[in-house]
Amino acid sequence: MLKDDLYIIKNISSEKNIIEAIIELNEEHEIFKGHFPDQPVLPGACMLQMIKEISATSLNKKLQLIKANEIKFLSMIQPAAEALHFSIQYKFTENASLNISAKILLKDVVCCKMKGLFKAI
Repeated sequence: MLKDDLYIIKNISSEKNIIEAIIELNEEHEIFKGHFPDQPVLPGACMLQMIKEISATSLNKKLQLIKANEIKFLSMIQPAAEALHFSIQYKFTENASLNISAKILLKDVVCCKMKGLFKAI
């Protein structure tokens, strides 16, 4: 898990199948020393893991990614960035899977978009 190590959740709320979260990155985290040494940026895999963890925290469920229909990395996120805003829309399917459509924003700039299917484990 990256929560409480790479990032901390400053605020989280859920209403009408939308999770909104504000997080703050730990700019001293080891991952930034290797990705990339001269220009540290948040790895895309970490962004996806953060979406999963924030969703799991809000829904109080353990989740596993089954399928990623769409992943777009649109803007780099540097470790000293201001707080990041996560907007996650979710819908449970008939077979108890979870469809998620998420965005990570820095100010008003969309840095990452993701649509995926998760299952509760």
